[in-house]
Amino acid sequence: MISPYFYWPSQFSNKEIKDINKFILNNYSEEENNKVVATVNGDSLKQDESTKLIRWNLVKPYLEKVYGFADYVLTHELGFLTYPYPDDKFVNLTTYTSKQKNHYKWHLDQEPKTAGFDIKGTLLINVSEKKYEGGDLKIFYQGEIILDKFKEPGSMVLFHGFVNHEVTPITKGVRKTLAIFIGGPKWR
Repeated sequence: MISPYFYWPSQFSNKEIKDINKFILNNYSEEENNKVVATVNGDSLKQDESTKLIRWNLVKPYLEKVYGFADYVLTHELGFLTYPYPDDKFVNLTTYTSKQKNHYKWHLDQEPKTAGFDIKGTLLINVSEKKYEGGDLKIFYQGEIILDKFKEPGSMVLFHGFVNHEVTPITKGVRKTLAIFIGGPKWR
């Protein structure tokens, strides 16, 4: 059976994490407008403090190596076809705080049906500068799986684009993650 996710222990030192966060905060292109995303029944699906969007060409020097790890897994381990990450595509820096118990309920990372590609994998990188409580990353694959090791700053997790996942409410501190959505040709 192919694993629904792949985990890498810390790939960045505390100094590198601080440098990445500082660089993004000083160079991001825009901020997502919707801090709360409602579902069909009116409940909030996503509630975060902020999501900063930075273009890949700017942040590539910091992340190119680890992006390569993820792309290799998707193409060589899973056999998915992927596109090179376009320089003008965004990487998301999402900040969740305990102040409002920020969270992101069960969802899939997908492109609209009208898009010319599909998300083959989601690469998440923990760039939290301090320990936090709550904010567990869970995936659902033949049952609920809590990815406890992802709480380690600098660690990374990659999962298929069709894996349902959530972030539980933050109960103490600040959780920061980078998200890179790796695309490829439409599923057939």
